[in-house]
Amino acid sequence: MKIRSFFVSMLAIAALASCSNNDEFDNLVPEQTSGNAYLALSVNMPQGGSTRANSGPTIGNGTEQESKLTSIYVVGLKDNAIRGVYQVNGATAEAFKVASDINKVFVVANPSTKMLAQMKAAASYAAMNLAIAESVNEVAKTNNFMMTSAGVSPADKGLTTVTPVVATNESTEAINAAKATALTNKATVNIDRVMSKVWLKSVARNADKSVVAENGKASVDTWLLNTTNKNYYPYAELTNYTVSGTPAKYRVDTNFEKLDMAAATNAFNWLSNTKDNGTWNQCPNPEVGPAIAAQYCLENTMSVAGQVYGNTTKMVVKATFTPNGIENFTSWFRMGGVVMTFDQVNASYATASTADKATYSLFLDKLLTASRTKGWKGEGKTTEVTLADLDAIGKGGYLAATVNPYLIEYFQKSVCYYDILIKHDNRVQSKLLGRWGVVRNNDYHVNITKITKPGLPYIPDPTDPAITDPSKPNPETPNDETSSFIAVDIVVNPWTSWEQDNEL
Repeated sequence: MKIRSFFVSMLAIAALASCSNNDEFDNLVPEQTSGNAYLALSVNMPQGGSTRANSGPTIGNGTEQESKLTSIYVVGLKDNAIRGVYQVNGATAEAFKVASDINKVFVVANPSTKMLAQMKAAASYAAMNLAIAESVNEVAKTNNFMMTSAGVSPADKGLTTVTPVVATNESTEAINAAKATALTNKATVNIDRVMSKVWLKSVARNADKSVVAENGKASVDTWLLNTTNKNYYPYAELTNYTVSGTPAKYRVDTNFEKLDMAAATNAFNWLSNTKDNGTWNQCPNPEVGPAIAAQYCLENTMSVAGQVYGNTTKMVVKATFTPNGIENFTSWFRMGGVVMTFDQVNASYATASTADKATYSLFLDKLLTASRTKGWKGEGKTTEVTLADLDAIGKGGYLAATVNPYLIEYFQKSVCYYDILIKHDNRVQSKLLGRWGVVRNNDYHVNITKITKPGLPYIPDPTDPAITDPSKPNPETPNDETSSFIAVDIVVNPWTSWEQDNEL
């Protein structure tokens, strides 16, 4: 019995000219019993125009580094059984061998090491699409952003139906005729980047370039993403919703159902007050120019029940906020919601009860672990604690929040941290699907319009058991009640950009 030759032709846009010249196949083509068959595919890159719908997404093209196709693989399936995985050269219209009995294909561009290994080892669609635990840095490399079949509807699961063209015989003429027929009947496969993109686009400023703020003065310095997913599906299933009768699409990721805090602690990457969080991103600053660098993250979507604080991807902004009446950007305190200077806290101590004085001293003893001989300024103390002593303590705002049983919030040098929960579709009403989350191949722009109050004096981390501050975020708290859905055009597969304005 002869091994037949079957081919797939990949036609792509000019960006594919940089693709690998390796047109060898990674899997042996199984022995076939039918004649030569040929398949042509047109692979559409994520792309878009420059228009913006009212309250909807901006259709934004990716950068060259985000769009280059370095390698393309086609998974050929007969129903849900994988018949072969083929690396193809998308820069040519040449034919490539495939199994004759395939009726579906799934395309992966620029696969990560784990994705490529899983794809090659899989015998079925289900095995190919198992969740992968991987850093976003492995799927969002410069000139090597991983992209996979986007799918059209929830039913297709990202698979495109194909019908190879069978040559009437094995002559050169018959084969060329089959190839030509295949090229005129190409199946179209749209691909999406598997990651999301978030960046801080703007910070509202006054005429003197100061940050727009109420009840005090503020600066906005750096930011990082928090509560980012550790896992992804090669293909995330589509799920439908509507906004005022307009159809829209969302995705189902690895943590779609609501997670309790124990599960969320393991499922997401969290910023920490005690560990190195890496390099923070710079905020836009008129003195140095716009900060246009984005941060990529893995998709994180949620069911309606899962749209709570502990499950939602966030942007944490590090800023300073000095309330009115406090010297600009110096340290200050808050006791029972009342803003105080260092001298006012001392005065409060002087008139406090004996029991309260003991708790004040406990606070200082805990905070000044490197200077335990120093007590609070007041009765029976031989050494006075100065504000400079407190300001010299590393992460003093966090350490103050770990003190028990008496809470004194300490805003060291006016430093604050603000959480901004990322909205996917700001037209969706509260407690409806699609309001929150970050979806693959979507680009989220955040604009800060105003700062109206101080944030927290430490990085908000609900996974940290040491923080006793009652204002610590509750992971079970539902996300805010104001919102709306936006239709996402996942057929053209652009970086679909969403903007949101925030008052802090």
